[in-house]
Amino acid sequence: MDKTIANAARETSLYTEPVAAEKLFSNYADVVTVGEMAEMLRIGRNSAYDLVNNGYIKSVKVGNQIRIPKSSVIKFLMCS
Repeated sequence: MDKTIANAARETSLYTEPVAAEKLFSNYADVVTVGEMAEMLRIGRNSAYDLVNNGYIKSVKVGNQIRIPKSSVIKFLMCS
């Protein structure tokens, strides 16, 4: 990020301090459903399925259900 933009962001309400990964989504279980992941990221269910199906967020299929480790969601956010 350009230093000028970073300084401007800090001066406005757009800038927030980095959050420790352990505190991020602490109110969610360690493994979540696609619907819960959509809530976490504040995106639609179809977008959440797209992220999983295209491999952006690692998941595990249990029977016919998809389960996502919370750590995969956090890793996606940190790398985006």
